[in-house]
Formats: sequence, C-alpha cells, structure tokens
Amino acid sequence: ADALAVVDVSDPSSPTLVGVVADASRLNGAAGVAFDAAAQRAFVVSADGGSLTVVDVSDPSEPSIVGTLVASSLAGASSVVHDASTQRVFVASPDASVLAVIDVSDPTQPTLVGLFTDAVNLDGAVGVFYDAPTRRAIVAAERADSLAVVCVPNELPGECGRTLALVGASADAASLDGAHGVVYDAVAQLALVASAGADALAVVDVSDPSAPVVVGVVADATRLDGAVGVAYDAAAQLAFVASADGGSLTVVDVSDPSEPS
Repeated sequence: ADALAVVDVSDPSSPTLVGVVADASRLNGAAGVAFDAAAQRAFVVSADGGSLTVVDVSDPSEPSIVGTLVASSLAGASSVVHDASTQRVFVASPDASVLAVIDVSDPTQPTLVGLFTDAVNLDGAVGVFYDAPTRRAIVAAERADSLAVVCVPNELPGECGRTLALVGASADAASLDGAHGVVYDAVAQLALVASAGADALAVVDVSDPSAPVVVGVVADATRLDGAVGVAYDAAAQLAFVASADGGSLTVVDVSDPSEPS
C-alpha cells in the first residue's frame, strides 16, 4: 500500500483503522516504523524508495508527511529505531550493508549525520536496536549471519568513544542463519535475535561488546519457520517471535538464557 496506517486498539478485541497516509514515492515499500510519542511523529523507512519519511500523527485520522530523506545509503532500508534524547534515528539498510544515523531534530529536514558501512559484518543489515546509555547500536545482518555492535558517538564523551565504528561482531552460520529482528535486554546484556534461515531465536551475550557470543538457541521448523521479528517483555522474560513462513506468533521463555523454550 506504500502507506502508514493508524489503528485504534483501545478496544483490543476490535482494532479499528482510523487513518492512513499513502505515497507511492516517499513511502514506496514502507518496511519499518519507529515512534516518538512525545512529539507524535512516526519515522518510516521504505525499502523500495531508499528513504526515511517523517509523519505527523498528532491527528490520527489525518496523518501527514512533514519531511523525507532519500539516499543511496538507505537502499533496502528495513528497520528503524528512534532515540528521543538526541533526536536521531538509526536505520539498517541491507542492500547497502549500512547503519545510517539521521538527525530528525528538524522533522521537515531529516539529515544524514553518520554512516557506518561494513560489507562483512553488516552484509544484509536488516535489524537494529539502539542502547542509549552506552550509545551502541546492535545490528542483525541476514547475509552475514551475524550480530554486530557499533559505537555511535555524539557530542559528549562516552563509553564507546567518538568514532562511528565496529566494537565487535559474532557470526554463526547455524544459530544466526538469516539473522533478522533483534531486541536487547540492557540489564542482562543479552540480545535476542530472530533468525529466519535457522527457524530459531538465538540469545547472544553482549556483556563483552567486543566479543558477542551465542549462549542459547531454540529452533523449531514449524513454530519458528522463517522467524523475522521479535519483541521482548523484560519483566516476564518472554520473547514474542513472528515467523513469516509459518504465519505465526510464538512465545519463548528466556528466563534461562542458555535454554530458551
């Protein structure tokens, strides 16, 4: 639909479409979205358009585009996260094997401010999570079968320094085969990766960011068939895995990281 839709879920038993904005150019192949609740803005990356588009959703019935950035570095852009403290968004672009950093402080003029390209560790970069306290981005790369940790500096000194650079990566052709969606538990320092090729959810220890290591995996060719997306409830220690080929949502207990079930 090349669109962003707004759905009212106040009655969870009956979700209702309340608004939509469609644009065959700026939302061409819309693939990922992040949200700034305070500003009521959505940030949409479009795989076919190679773009990031800012949408004002302050009126849910009439969402409207306020700004767009189109760049070759956003080719195939598939996922995006937003950091409210710096007003930056972080985009994983698989076609360009890139992590892009975009300043959205002026929503009418999104500006590319940082770019990290790695044809090895970010080959097919498709999933991204940002840990603001350490200023590290955690990137899942489907062709590299890897999880990479990238330092994202800003104007202040930080634990990872001042250079946009690779901190560490873990490639695993078995448990990270087709690594796609990723979330992060900052307290436990564990990344959870949905791996489409492995039909699996992998648990990766990033307590040493220079050497991430897979510590547990659960694979199921039926219930995790083509696992592509993951959400996480840290309090309950439950992961929710969406599987494209299986057309399913599976709940995984990760209270024991070495034996997710």
